[in-house]
Amino acid sequence: MKKINPFIKFFTMTGFLSILMLGLSGCSEPQIPTGYALIYGIADYSSWSGFYPGYTLGSLDLTDDDALAMAEMLEDKGWDVRLRLDDGSQADTAIASREQFEEDIVYLSTIMNQEDRFLFYYSGHGASISGQGDDIEPDSGVAGDEWIFLYADAPDWSQDEWLDHTFNDDSLGAELSRLPNRIKMVILDSCNSGGFIGTSPTVDTIPWNYTPTKDSDYEEGTAGAAFSAWLNFPETTSADILSSEAIVMTAAGENEESWESGDHGIFTGLLLETPANGDKNGDGWITVTEAYVYCLDGLQASWNAAELEDYEQLQIIYGDDPYNHGYVDNYSYLPHITGSPLDFILYEAD
Repeated sequence: MKKINPFIKFFTMTGFLSILMLGLSGCSEPQIPTGYALIYGIADYSSWSGFYPGYTLGSLDLTDDDALAMAEMLEDKGWDVRLRLDDGSQADTAIASREQFEEDIVYLSTIMNQEDRFLFYYSGHGASISGQGDDIEPDSGVAGDEWIFLYADAPDWSQDEWLDHTFNDDSLGAELSRLPNRIKMVILDSCNSGGFIGTSPTVDTIPWNYTPTKDSDYEEGTAGAAFSAWLNFPETTSADILSSEAIVMTAAGENEESWESGDHGIFTGLLLETPANGDKNGDGWITVTEAYVYCLDGLQASWNAAELEDYEQLQIIYGDDPYNHGYVDNYSYLPHITGSPLDFILYEAD
């Protein structure tokens, strides 16, 4: 596998040729606007059995720990943080429900100004559900949407009540539009989360169903390839969360699962390392793009590298593509990011 410059990778994957570094002009110290963060972590899905035909959500081990660690890190970096975990019974938290999220947005809309920063971080289950929504799925051509699932206390699934406890890509974008500020960031560590990234007016050239084979590696072209994709952008696009509304960074692609291992989800574990290791240009600040590149490289060098090694060993044994014959499941995935000319500061580097 060829080694490529991380910023060339960024250009290739987001399909845009310029980055505006917020507040980083000349040699002046950047004036960082006030930051408000909503941190939602859901691990308890005990009430989500059979919420929709063919779908059941099991409880998770580390998603609440991920949210707590993110809240602590952001608070240490000066963010005004509101932490929501499961039923809200843990100290200094509130319930991680859709109703609470909507209340949080209403409250923040009354205290934030146009120049403030907003960050929504979510760690929990995600899914792509065919027949629910209006996006056209790339693998099947069937209409559906991607969803994140918040805490629900003894709902009545027989009445489609699950819709009251979730956000799809479009409804989350609608909630964000209620905030008065211009600097909005969304970070989702969940399966199928790449489907929350709007395709208008951006281009994302990372595969939505990545596999770690050499022949299907993520695109290693130059900025020219991304520019070509930009010039040939399709006329019909899905709404999702538009780049004009927020920069969205996701753990996985539209058709990929996001995994947890060790002490954290793999993506969030890397994200937590960015204050110490993510300052690519050495200016003392971590931007969304720098955090993304660090997580991308980390996933490739660790999790996906191990998946590729397993794949190659099985290919030697069976003499064919192990994925095609069901000899092994594909657990590889890649983070995604909104293609945009903007790049916002997350926090100061350690």
